[in-house]
Amino acid sequence: MDIIITTAQIPGKKAPLLLDASLCSFMKNNSVIIDMAAKTGGNIANSILNEWKKIDTTWVFGADALANNLPYDASFTFSNNIKALLEILFDSDGKINMSDEIISQTILSLEKIWK
Repeated sequence: MDIIITTAQIPGKKAPLLLDASLCSFMKNNSVIIDMAAKTGGNIANSILNEWKKIDTTWVFGADALANNLPYDASFTFSNNIKALLEILFDSDGKINMSDEIISQTILSLEKIWK
């Protein structure tokens, strides 16, 4: 595993311990564990709220409000991707730019879906 994201929480109670810190020694070097339950005790032993900590070969981050930031970042990234696609969609004559590999493959994929 390269990345593990833990999210288990129980309202009003301490977060359940899902991963023992010894797991870190079995992961690939510089793997990452994001513990989104760090504020309520954490799902991995030794995670620290809002801090990166190296345990054996693995980096552990005790996230606090990560989920609160994701909707904005996801919307921003998605809108940038759509904008970039629209910028290459048409050629200088205003026709669909089928010479662009991204556009031609997108059109072919859409044709398969719509049939």
